[in-house]
Amino acid sequence: MADPDIRRRLNQRLKQALLQRGLPQGVLDADTPEGTLVSDQVLSAGRLAPQAVNDVLGEVFGVEAIDPSLVAVDPEFARAARTLFPRDAAVAFAAVPLRFERGQAHVVMAIPDDAASLAGVEHLLGARVRPYVCHGAGLARAIDALYRDPPLPGETPAADMEEQAGRAAKAVARIAADHVRPRDPAEDPEVVALVRAVMDTLAATAASDIHLEPGAGVWRIRARRDGMLQDALRLPPLLGAALARRLMLLSGLAPDEAGLPQDGAMRFHPGRGPPHGHARFVPAGPLRPENRAAAARQGQKEPGSGGPGPGRGRGAPDLRRSGCAKRPVARHRSHRIGQDHEPVCLS
Repeated sequence: MADPDIRRRLNQRLKQALLQRGLPQGVLDADTPEGTLVSDQVLSAGRLAPQAVNDVLGEVFGVEAIDPSLVAVDPEFARAARTLFPRDAAVAFAAVPLRFERGQAHVVMAIPDDAASLAGVEHLLGARVRPYVCHGAGLARAIDALYRDPPLPGETPAADMEEQAGRAAKAVARIAADHVRPRDPAEDPEVVALVRAVMDTLAATAASDIHLEPGAGVWRIRARRDGMLQDALRLPPLLGAALARRLMLLSGLAPDEAGLPQDGAMRFHPGRGPPHGHARFVPAGPLRPENRAAAARQGQKEPGSGGPGPGRGRGAPDLRRSGCAKRPVARHRSHRIGQDHEPVCLS
């Protein structure tokens, strides 16, 4: 999915690396079809073995090279991958999910340093991506293997935010009732798909903030439009806590280290301006005594204390000063992480 200029520059880098591998200049001067990497052209011509081509790709991109077609596909992982990342996305981004691990997706890609592709993959998977690289033939075989079976009923995420919330609530309830196989509900594909549905739906309505707020029996998602907060969705507490945890994982933060304000970043909404966002998680209540000194060293005020610091009032950022007033914001407090928190995600 990289644009032609990126591919041309990349092919120049690949040609230099292949020359150092001993390939004749005449071979590399042959016309490369539009949209094709010279490494794939060399492989299809039989000039280098697949592993040698992957070695060159790993050297050029500075990431580990893995042929995903040689990795056994776990059935449960395959279901989650197909739910979040349909075949057309795998083909468009030339990417194959390898495994999920604590909010991080290990993904093999044809061009692992393309920012737009990374943003698209992270947006669909709802996870920060650790990229690997592989030649096109290995990716094509892996895509065929992963999507060999047609999607089962219910494997495709719902486009409607409320419908997806209902599916995610059932999934979280099943996990909570399963005492034999403990799992993190924030890792369930239905919860990940809900994050995407919420961000897509509310950003399309020109919302500047998205708040996720807990209550005694219900969590509310509210969106700010024209300066006014409006209810958008209500969630059962188990799902609200899972969604809060998922947002922290997606922002590269530790949900269990909630004693101090945390700052992170996320990628989302490719095509809507810069494909990344700033995430700020601020305690909604007073800091614990053991955390006040650390907060003071960071120059942070307690929420609601006013003055300079990460927040204003109950932790809300001054969007006019940040230059983010027209970009989506996600904000939530989580009861699950030890004390009330109000994470704020700015893009």
